[in-house]
Amino acid sequence: MGNVEVCYDHRKTTMVEAQTLANGVCDQYDRVAQYTMAQTNQCNWLAPDIALFECVARDGETPLPFVQQKALLRRNSTGN
Repeated sequence: MGNVEVCYDHRKTTMVEAQTLANGVCDQYDRVAQYTMAQTNQCNWLAPDIALFECVARDGETPLPFVQQKALLRRNSTGN
């Protein structure tokens, strides 16, 4: 599953804005962000609140599975 955590300040940012950021991440995987929960005072002092989202398939779509690793592993040039 793909999870997205957005740190924000609930006094300055709406949940719609937080979800827009999460949708930007989920869109890379052909999914949309579904709100899971929010907690206060869990991030840093500039953005103390956190909203948790799960990347889910759009209605009626079946996207490809998540890619666990987007980059190739680096190998030792000696073959070890």
